[in-house]
Amino acid sequence: RNLARVLDHRRVLARIAESRQTAVHDRRAVFQAHAEQQGPEVEEAGEGSPMIHKKLNVCLLVNDLRYGGAERQLVELARGLDRERFNPLVVTLYPGEPLERELRHDSGVELVSLERKGKWDFGAVRRLSRLLRSKDVHIIQPFLTPATAFGLSAAIMARTPVKIATERCGVRLNTSVGNKLYRFVEDRLTRFADAVVPNSE
Repeated sequence: RNLARVLDHRRVLARIAESRQTAVHDRRAVFQAHAEQQGPEVEEAGEGSPMIHKKLNVCLLVNDLRYGGAERQLVELARGLDRERFNPLVVTLYPGEPLERELRHDSGVELVSLERKGKWDFGAVRRLSRLLRSKDVHIIQPFLTPATAFGLSAAIMARTPVKIATERCGVRLNTSVGNKLYRFVEDRLTRFADAVVPNSE
Protein backbone atom coordinates (compact mmCIF):
# COMPACT_ATOMS: atom_id res chain seq x y z
CA ARG A 1 0.00 0.00 0.00
CA ASN A 2 2.77 2.44 0.88
CA LEU A 3 4.48 1.78 -2.47
CA ALA A 4 1.22 2.41 -4.34
CA ARG A 5 0.71 5.69 -2.52
CA VAL A 6 4.27 6.81 -3.27
CA LEU A 7 3.68 6.01 -6.94
CA ASP A 8 0.50 8.11 -6.87
CA HIS A 9 2.49 11.06 -5.53
CA ARG A 10 5.08 10.60 -8.29
CA ARG A 11 2.37 10.55 -10.97
CA VAL A 12 0.97 13.85 -9.68
CA LEU A 13 4.42 15.44 -9.73
CA ALA A 14 5.09 14.06 -13.22
CA ARG A 15 1.82 15.49 -14.57
CA ILE A 16 2.61 18.87 -13.04
CA ALA A 17 6.11 18.76 -14.53
CA GLU A 18 4.69 18.10 -17.98
CA SER A 19 2.18 20.93 -17.70
CA ARG A 20 4.82 23.34 -16.43
CA GLN A 21 7.21 22.49 -19.25
CA THR A 22 4.59 23.16 -21.92
CA ALA A 23 3.32 26.41 -20.41
CA VAL A 24 6.06 28.71 -21.75
CA HIS A 25 4.29 31.61 -23.47
CA ASP A 26 7.10 33.44 -25.21
CA ARG A 27 9.44 30.51 -25.56
CA ARG A 28 11.80 32.13 -28.03
CA ALA A 29 12.60 35.11 -25.81
CA VAL A 30 12.91 32.88 -22.76
CA PHE A 31 15.12 30.49 -24.67
CA GLN A 32 17.51 33.22 -25.77
CA ALA A 33 17.80 34.71 -22.28
CA HIS A 34 18.25 31.29 -20.69
CA ALA A 35 20.79 30.21 -23.31
CA GLU A 36 23.01 33.17 -22.48
CA GLN A 37 23.09 32.11 -18.84
CA GLN A 38 23.00 28.32 -19.02
CA GLY A 39 24.28 27.35 -22.46
CA PRO A 40 24.29 23.52 -22.64
CA GLU A 41 21.14 23.09 -20.56
CA VAL A 42 19.02 24.48 -23.41
CA GLU A 43 18.14 22.53 -26.54
CA GLU A 44 16.15 23.25 -29.70
CA ALA A 45 12.79 21.47 -29.96
CA GLY A 46 12.52 21.43 -33.75
CA GLU A 47 10.86 23.72 -36.33
CA GLY A 48 12.58 26.73 -34.76
CA SER A 49 10.57 26.20 -31.58
CA PRO A 50 12.84 26.39 -28.53
CA MET A 51 12.15 24.36 -25.40
CA ILE A 52 13.89 24.83 -22.06
CA HIS A 53 14.90 21.67 -20.23
CA LYS A 54 15.07 22.67 -16.58
CA LYS A 55 14.75 20.57 -13.48
CA LEU A 56 11.89 21.41 -11.16
CA ASN A 57 12.77 22.13 -7.53
CA VAL A 58 10.40 20.20 -5.26
CA CYS A 59 10.02 20.91 -1.54
CA LEU A 60 8.59 18.14 0.66
CA LEU A 61 7.71 19.50 4.10
CA VAL A 62 6.91 17.53 7.26
CA ASN A 63 6.85 18.11 11.02
CA ASP A 64 9.85 15.85 11.61
CA LEU A 65 11.28 12.56 10.37
CA ARG A 66 10.39 10.18 13.20
CA TYR A 67 9.36 6.63 12.33
CA GLY A 68 5.84 6.87 10.91
CA GLY A 69 3.76 6.09 7.84
CA ALA A 70 3.63 9.60 6.39
CA GLU A 71 7.28 10.20 7.18
CA ARG A 72 8.25 6.94 5.47
CA GLN A 73 6.21 7.82 2.38
CA LEU A 74 7.91 11.22 2.19
CA VAL A 75 11.37 9.66 2.42
CA GLU A 76 10.61 7.11 -0.29
CA LEU A 77 9.08 9.80 -2.50
CA ALA A 78 12.13 12.05 -2.13
CA ARG A 79 14.54 9.20 -2.86
CA GLY A 80 12.49 7.86 -5.77
CA LEU A 81 11.96 11.06 -7.77
CA ASP A 82 13.52 11.15 -11.23
CA ARG A 83 16.70 13.20 -10.71
CA GLU A 84 16.75 14.17 -14.37
CA ARG A 85 13.48 16.05 -13.85
CA PHE A 86 13.38 17.00 -10.16
CA ASN A 87 15.65 18.41 -7.44
CA PRO A 88 14.15 17.18 -4.13
CA LEU A 89 14.41 19.35 -1.02
CA VAL A 90 13.15 17.87 2.26
CA VAL A 91 12.32 20.40 4.98
CA THR A 92 11.37 19.62 8.58
CA LEU A 93 9.93 21.86 11.26
CA TYR A 94 11.96 20.04 13.92
CA PRO A 95 15.34 18.28 13.53
CA GLY A 96 16.92 15.21 15.05
CA GLU A 97 14.66 12.27 14.19
CA PRO A 98 15.93 8.87 12.95
CA LEU A 99 14.71 8.90 9.32
CA GLU A 100 16.99 11.87 8.66
CA ARG A 101 19.90 9.43 8.50
CA GLU A 102 18.49 7.77 5.39
CA LEU A 103 18.32 11.09 3.55
CA ARG A 104 21.75 12.23 4.70
CA HIS A 105 23.21 9.19 2.94
CA ASP A 106 21.42 10.13 -0.30
CA SER A 107 23.53 12.75 -2.06
CA GLY A 108 20.66 13.67 -4.37
CA VAL A 109 18.34 14.89 -1.58
CA GLU A 110 18.92 18.15 0.28
CA LEU A 111 17.74 18.12 3.91
CA VAL A 112 17.00 21.35 5.80
CA SER A 113 15.40 21.96 9.20
CA LEU A 114 13.58 25.16 10.11
CA GLU A 115 14.65 24.58 13.73
CA ARG A 116 11.25 25.48 15.16
CA LYS A 117 11.73 26.38 18.82
CA GLY A 118 8.30 25.37 20.08
CA LYS A 119 4.59 25.61 19.44
CA TRP A 120 4.67 29.42 19.65
CA ASP A 121 7.43 29.80 17.07
CA PHE A 122 5.36 31.02 14.13
CA GLY A 123 8.44 32.69 12.66
CA ALA A 124 9.05 29.32 10.99
CA VAL A 125 6.50 30.38 8.35
CA ARG A 126 8.62 33.38 7.38
CA ARG A 127 11.81 31.30 7.45
CA LEU A 128 10.18 28.75 5.17
CA SER A 129 8.96 31.49 2.81
CA ARG A 130 12.49 32.84 2.51
CA LEU A 131 13.81 29.32 1.90
CA LEU A 132 11.28 28.70 -0.88
CA ARG A 133 12.36 31.90 -2.62
CA SER A 134 16.09 31.34 -2.15
CA LYS A 135 15.86 27.76 -3.47
CA ASP A 136 13.59 28.84 -6.34
CA VAL A 137 11.09 26.12 -5.40
CA HIS A 138 8.56 25.33 -8.13
CA ILE A 139 6.46 22.76 -6.23
CA ILE A 140 5.74 22.33 -2.53
CA GLN A 141 3.98 19.38 -0.94
CA PRO A 142 3.54 19.40 2.85
CA PHE A 143 2.65 16.35 4.93
CA LEU A 144 0.72 16.27 8.22
CA THR A 145 -0.46 18.98 10.63
CA PRO A 146 0.83 21.62 11.33
CA ALA A 147 3.33 21.30 8.45
CA THR A 148 0.49 21.73 5.94
CA ALA A 149 -0.62 25.02 7.53
CA PHE A 150 2.97 26.28 7.59
CA GLY A 151 3.74 25.05 4.08
CA LEU A 152 0.70 26.46 2.30
CA SER A 153 0.99 29.79 4.16
CA ALA A 154 4.68 30.14 3.27
CA ALA A 155 4.06 29.08 -0.34
CA ILE A 156 1.40 31.76 -0.76
CA MET A 157 3.77 34.36 0.70
CA ALA A 158 6.64 33.19 -1.54
CA ARG A 159 4.37 32.85 -4.58
CA THR A 160 5.47 29.28 -5.12
CA PRO A 161 3.94 28.28 -8.49
CA VAL A 162 2.50 24.87 -7.55
CA LYS A 163 1.09 23.82 -4.18
CA ILE A 164 0.00 20.25 -3.44
CA ALA A 165 -2.01 19.39 -0.33
CA THR A 166 -2.01 15.89 1.15
CA GLU A 167 -5.02 14.46 3.00
CA ARG A 168 -3.78 11.72 5.32
CA CYS A 169 -6.93 10.75 7.21
CA GLY A 170 -10.52 11.90 7.09
CA VAL A 171 -10.97 11.05 10.78
CA ARG A 172 -9.62 13.82 13.03
CA LEU A 173 -8.17 11.79 15.90
CA ASN A 174 -6.29 14.66 17.57
CA THR A 175 -8.97 16.80 19.20
CA SER A 176 -6.73 19.31 21.01
CA VAL A 177 -7.55 22.99 20.59
CA GLY A 178 -4.25 23.68 18.84
CA ASN A 179 -4.72 20.87 16.34
CA LYS A 180 -8.30 21.94 15.63
CA LEU A 181 -7.08 25.47 14.93
CA TYR A 182 -4.38 24.23 12.56
CA ARG A 183 -6.85 22.00 10.73
CA PHE A 184 -9.29 24.90 10.44
CA VAL A 185 -6.53 26.99 8.81
CA GLU A 186 -5.44 24.10 6.58
CA ASP A 187 -8.99 23.47 5.35
CA ARG A 188 -9.23 27.08 4.21
CA LEU A 189 -5.75 27.23 2.69
CA THR A 190 -6.39 24.05 0.69
CA ARG A 191 -8.54 26.08 -1.71
CA PHE A 192 -5.27 27.66 -2.90
CA ALA A 193 -3.74 24.25 -3.66
CA ASP A 194 -3.31 23.16 -7.26
CA ALA A 195 -3.88 19.50 -6.36
CA VAL A 196 -4.90 17.40 -3.37
CA VAL A 197 -3.48 13.89 -2.99
CA PRO A 198 -5.44 11.55 -0.68
CA ASN A 199 -3.78 8.80 1.31
CA SER A 200 -6.17 6.25 -0.19
CA GLU A 201 -9.21 6.10 -2.43
